[in-house]
Amino acid sequence: MKLRSEIPSTRRYTLGLVLSLGLHALPAFPWSFFGLGFDMDVELPEFELTAIELTDIDASFGEEPEPEPTPEPLAIPEAAPPPPADTPEEGVGPEVKEEEEEKEEPKPFGEKKAKLDKVGPPNAYAFAFLAARKASKLKAAPQLVELMAALPDFIYIVDGGGFNVLRDFDYLVIASPNPRAINATFVAVKYRLSQPEMQSGLTRAAAAAGENVEWVQQRGVLVGDPKPVSGRDHDPRVFVFLNNKTAIYVRREFLPAVLAKHGSEDAEDEDAGAVDDSKSMADFVANMTRLRRFASREPNAAVIATVKDIRSKIRKGTATFTIPDALELMVEASDTPEVVIKLDVVKKDEAKQLVQEWNEDLPKLIDKVPFVVRPLVRGLYEGIEVEQSRQQVTLRSQFSETQVSMLLSQATKGTRKIAERNKQLAGMDERAKQRETIWKARKNGKLTPSEALEKLREEEEAKAAGGASGPARDPLEVGPKKPRPGVKPPAGGG
Repeated sequence: MKLRSEIPSTRRYTLGLVLSLGLHALPAFPWSFFGLGFDMDVELPEFELTAIELTDIDASFGEEPEPEPTPEPLAIPEAAPPPPADTPEEGVGPEVKEEEEEKEEPKPFGEKKAKLDKVGPPNAYAFAFLAARKASKLKAAPQLVELMAALPDFIYIVDGGGFNVLRDFDYLVIASPNPRAINATFVAVKYRLSQPEMQSGLTRAAAAAGENVEWVQQRGVLVGDPKPVSGRDHDPRVFVFLNNKTAIYVRREFLPAVLAKHGSEDAEDEDAGAVDDSKSMADFVANMTRLRRFASREPNAAVIATVKDIRSKIRKGTATFTIPDALELMVEASDTPEVVIKLDVVKKDEAKQLVQEWNEDLPKLIDKVPFVVRPLVRGLYEGIEVEQSRQQVTLRSQFSETQVSMLLSQATKGTRKIAERNKQLAGMDERAKQRETIWKARKNGKLTPSEALEKLREEEEAKAAGGASGPARDPLEVGPKKPRPGVKPPAGGG
């Protein structure tokens, strides 16, 4: 492969997309597949028995026998102390059985495939998984929240409902067939709150966006359909509460399959419609309440992301390096996390080529990186171990706390660009203060979001009654109510 001295801008963009996942695995975070960009702007026993021999006494014949002495009781020797269970040689410890000596070694982090694509819709190709409770214990937890804070669904559901994404949820999954189409994104959460509390929060979220939610029971399953108070509904997604404290936000066309699998068999629903009985659809629907099972495949992971069918999304002739067909990213739940990236290709020769490009060609490109950031990029590159197994190339690295903080800071710039594009940048700082205020009012989780918000409202009303100008302010209201960010009508007016 020839290394070109000048790479066209489209090729540099494609190359940057792939290599940033390798060199900036942690800050890339799964949300990068849903629009985040990166801008490097610098201002991880044998016993021995004692025999007792008795001798018979013969009296001499023809002699008067001497009077027979009174026999004394036979002295019984003291019992010898029991020998040790083992009698090892001097200086040598007891012999250990071979099977006891060979303890099972823990498997390397990220060895198993996450199979995250089984948790999203069949037509999705980008998937992200967050083990929220594990992530909440990390020093970088606030930065992780900031990375998500510009996502339209985060603003709509989490900020709008007054939830704490790292404390109120155990697991969160995002999947999409088109990361640029917000209303095509699938969301699933395993929540810790009660179902009524979750329902109240989603109702608040819709109200904050100028919508009403109609809650109905369909085949024993609670479904909520948010619709604008006025104007056309451009988001065909509905809220669905499944068993096992799992809630999903899914497009209406998937609802019949969900009700067929998770609904009550003796309940009737005339609107259930036709059911897609394809295996991929059946697997997806069955797996939605098994988030814990998928998390247990790598219990030490805080973040997992998967992208498949990558080559079909890239225009031919725009790639300078070998492009993998699938990618899986795992980030360990640690302040000095191990990061593992698996790159799958179609042929074994392509895997060899990818390793060669990594070892020989990539360093040449790093030499062309601006001098001020070159030590950071080279340090990240040199800390990555590369392995090949058939059609898979694995990149593995350990990150320090300093690297994590620096890279997350750089990645956060991408989220602010998203917010700016969605005209939400002005409210990002205010929403961050709002989240902090609500969590403080919840007394670190002792109160529910509804209880805390009611408490804050009462305080606002007391201030207003005490002479403060203007009406009491809704604690969740950040600026005027307006349609959800990022939701636009599809092409053709559909």
